[in-house]
Amino acid sequence: MEGSKSTTRLALAVLVSVGLTVFLCSISFTYMQSNSSFSQTLCVNSGVAVSSAHPITYPNASSSSAEMKLINLGFMKTGTSTLKTFLWQFPELEPDVRHFTCGVVKDYKQMHARTGSPRINGNNCGGYIGEAIKAGLKPLELISGNFFTQNDYTSHHRRVSYNPSVEYLDEMFTAYSPNEVVFTLTTRATPSWVESIKWWYSSLLRLCITFQGREIDGYKLREVNVSDGDYEFKNESVRSDCLLMAAELKDWNEYRIRSKAAVHGHKLVELNLAFAAQMEANYKILAQRLGIRDLSRVKVSHANANKHKERATKANKHKQMKRKSMP
Repeated sequence: MEGSKSTTRLALAVLVSVGLTVFLCSISFTYMQSNSSFSQTLCVNSGVAVSSAHPITYPNASSSSAEMKLINLGFMKTGTSTLKTFLWQFPELEPDVRHFTCGVVKDYKQMHARTGSPRINGNNCGGYIGEAIKAGLKPLELISGNFFTQNDYTSHHRRVSYNPSVEYLDEMFTAYSPNEVVFTLTTRATPSWVESIKWWYSSLLRLCITFQGREIDGYKLREVNVSDGDYEFKNESVRSDCLLMAAELKDWNEYRIRSKAAVHGHKLVELNLAFAAQMEANYKILAQRLGIRDLSRVKVSHANANKHKERATKANKHKQMKRKSMP
């Protein structure tokens, strides 16, 4: 009887989550009004239409080990801080958690000389992952830690864009077996993600400049007439076009991640903020795969709920004041 009640509660939670996501997708954002066909595609790809090709819950791995590593493939603002906070609650895992900044474990000067690429700005994990792959090493071979919760980093102010889940996806999947690395995908309904990323001007602009018009894996992203001088997004149409391109990039890359994970035999653990009940269930699966036996210790809390606009606005004002004070 108790099991039947639990099943009923879970089913109701699923219906509420789906209903909420459908509602989010029905919101008419100003940047979508000129492209209704894309907003429809955006909602389908963000998890409203759940099919066998896009499962929400993934099966547990047959083997678990505290020595497993974790690589998250989700973009910034998709719940990466929630994943970081989740891992921090376990004392045996916390020292090895890295969130977009990483220490170097090998002589990076030698690596820089070999690859001839620009120096990594800000000790960003994604930059070192790219450097390692270009040097013929395994993706994580240059950096310390075991659990990498956010690897992408984009900053127009610093003129950098490190996005290994877009640019080195095959290399990461082929470098490690399912018994070595757990791959996770943090995500959320794309309209909700756009509402968040649009306040982070520096990241949005650099993402737009980096990927607009590029062809990756045979897919060509939309072109945007954007330049370094558009930092303040005074031209609203440029900002709108960049948001559309960013949403397209997110949806396309998440579909690509799911497809390639299956091809390479990896059991992807998807953590979708729009589906709370399934997300919490998948966090328990993740804990098991990382060797956590006592599931009563598993707690999930949203790290940055309702804070993105306030934090981003403060960051943007600080950067504007800094630039004005420069000679």
